[in-house]
Amino acid sequence: RDWSSDVCSSDLLLLCNPPYGERLGDNDQACELYAKMDSLWLDFPNWDIGVITSNENFQESFGHKTSRIKKLKAGNLDTSFYVYTRIKKEEK
Repeated sequence: RDWSSDVCSSDLLLLCNPPYGERLGDNDQACELYAKMDSLWLDFPNWDIGVITSNENFQESFGHKTSRIKKLKAGNLDTSFYVYTRIKKEEK
């Protein structure tokens, strides 16, 4: 069954914690991944997006301005929770 029409029509939250470039890969590889994550913005237009990362280049690499940033601790790392609240189709 093709679930894409069901999933893409819902108002949901996509929450992710991608590699920071600390233990897995390096900063350049992390920024490349963040740039590719732009497909999430395009593929899930009704979804809000939340990303937890300690990489200070996330927002610039992702290419979208956040609605809100919340500072968090993840073990001994200072991280940020980037919240992207999307404009719902019915509000346009």
